[in-house]
Amino acid sequence: MPKRPYPRWQRRHESVFRLLLRDPRTTLKECARATGYSPSQISRIVNSPDYQRHYRAARKIINEEISRSVIRRLAGGRDDA
Repeated sequence: MPKRPYPRWQRRHESVFRLLLRDPRTTLKECARATGYSPSQISRIVNSPDYQRHYRAARKIINEEISRSVIRRLAGGRDDA
C-alpha cells in the first residue's frame, strides 16, 4: 500500500478521464496542462484503483462498440446503426 492513500473517484476527475479516453497516447504532462492539475496529481489520479476501475470499464465498452462496427462493415452492413 502506498504511503498516502490514492484519491477516491471524484467528479472533477472526469476531465482527466475523458481526455485519456479520447486519446490514450496523451502524456501526463499534456493531460496536466489541459486539465489544470500537476503531473504528479495526474499520476496519482490515473493510478488510483477507483480511476482504473472506471477506465477499464469504459475501454471495454468502447472496444466492444468498435468490434461490432468492424463486424458490420465486414459483413457488408452499414455502420450508422
